[in-house]
Amino acid sequence: MAKENKKIIFWLNCYGHWQPETRQPIEMIGYNQYLNAFIKAVVLLKDRIEAIYISGGLLNSQGQSEAETLKLEIKKRLNSTKINLPIYLDEKSLSTITITRVFVKTIKEKYPNYIPILVCDEVRYKTNCYLIEYFSKQFNFKLDPKETVLPLPRIDTHPNSTIEAQSQKLQAMKLEGVEEIEAEIIAERTKKL
Repeated sequence: MAKENKKIIFWLNCYGHWQPETRQPIEMIGYNQYLNAFIKAVVLLKDRIEAIYISGGLLNSQGQSEAETLKLEIKKRLNSTKINLPIYLDEKSLSTITITRVFVKTIKEKYPNYIPILVCDEVRYKTNCYLIEYFSKQFNFKLDPKETVLPLPRIDTHPNSTIEAQSQKLQAMKLEGVEEIEAEIIAERTKKL
């Protein structure tokens, strides 16, 4: 099948829960910016999209995953554009590393003949590209990061949401290993629960 006729699998990284009532205003302005850009992309490609996946497994105080809270918001926004697409949740991923691993593995196993698009914020673009290359080699499934990773704008004041922080994380992955950094990130995030 020609590439221009292939269906698309859209995979969205979460950046926390969609909770406008409890998060800082700048965080929600940035999250809204990110979702607006995502919805615009979906509207442009709606006839080509087979499914949307949302990744984010951290739980809020009500026991909802990041992905679950974002799904409700995305469905609301898609309904306003009269677009109805299947939305699946990856509620096990607790980091960008895990999300990318699950993404590559799922694409290889379920959607090898589709166009995969992994959506992230602009600050994490290089990190996601590196991880696509890393897990493509690990799963012996070639994906070109430049054709796979879609960076979208999102302002944020969180210390991890800077180019410097992401550059340091990328360097650490290259020096210490992806799995070691992933274990540290997950230990830190689950310690807060």
